[in-house]
Amino acid sequence: MLSQRHSNPNSNHLSEPVILPDSQEIPAEGLALEGEISDDIFQLRPEDGITPTSPVSFRARAYVIDGDLVIEGDFACEFELECARCLEKFLFPVNLSAHDLTENLENPAEADLTEALREDILLALPVYPRCEEGKIPRQCPAEGKFDPTKQSPPEAESGQSGEELPNPWAALDEIDGLDKKSD
Repeated sequence: MLSQRHSNPNSNHLSEPVILPDSQEIPAEGLALEGEISDDIFQLRPEDGITPTSPVSFRARAYVIDGDLVIEGDFACEFELECARCLEKFLFPVNLSAHDLTENLENPAEADLTEALREDILLALPVYPRCEEGKIPRQCPAEGKFDPTKQSPPEAESGQSGEELPNPWAALDEIDGLDKKSD
């Protein structure tokens, strides 16, 4: 089910999850859940450029429906990201509202939605983080410093100096048997 994991500082892996209520104890009308899950569920490395700055707080309701454990509710946490334009750090909130997680209860003792929650939160992060989208919106210091319609990227300029750029397809041309043969 929803769990809080405790990490061992001498290990790269998280230890066994601490399961919250037993799925057999969930009444038909559902069970209210509220609390926090430690931010170590994300298993992020410093070189990932993504740092959780808060635990995952949740307010949810648990149900057992047709042999599945379903958790519906709101999940929130905050990350420190690096702006893809100016490379400055900024805080980015992730709020999954009215979100649901489902786990089959074939083995109720092993029901754990931590991985599904981890994945859903990480997928909510922007692929191209920009500080304008942060918790405290601001104008990016890099805004307007590069306009692709008015100036060429540096790699395009190197070809204008008279030197010939390497052919990116040259390695494929060297492979035997790739020539088109007519029948």
